[in-house]
Amino acid sequence: MVRVLAFIMTVVIDNQAYAQCQAPEYRRGQVFEDSASTIDLTISMPLPNFVPKTLVCLAELLKREYSNRKTISVLIFSSSYAARYWRTFQADFPQTS
Repeated sequence: MVRVLAFIMTVVIDNQAYAQCQAPEYRRGQVFEDSASTIDLTISMPLPNFVPKTLVCLAELLKREYSNRKTISVLIFSSSYAARYWRTFQADFPQTS
């Protein structure tokens, strides 16, 4: 089964154009950073909500929810399990002289 992963980095939205926006319900997964200036987290929501209009509404909701943050980074998964257990990693490469 394919899991969908989407990155929302920066979204500029015209509030008037999306006044009737209906943000989807989502589940919070992990929070990697929660500081005064940055929020970095994972969330999950049903796959049918992965359409542009819904993603824009979600971005607007997250911008309002974290309006005091300079950086909002969100990884979106269609699986709540993936959102809870996704891990970043860095490969170890041999040192070159």
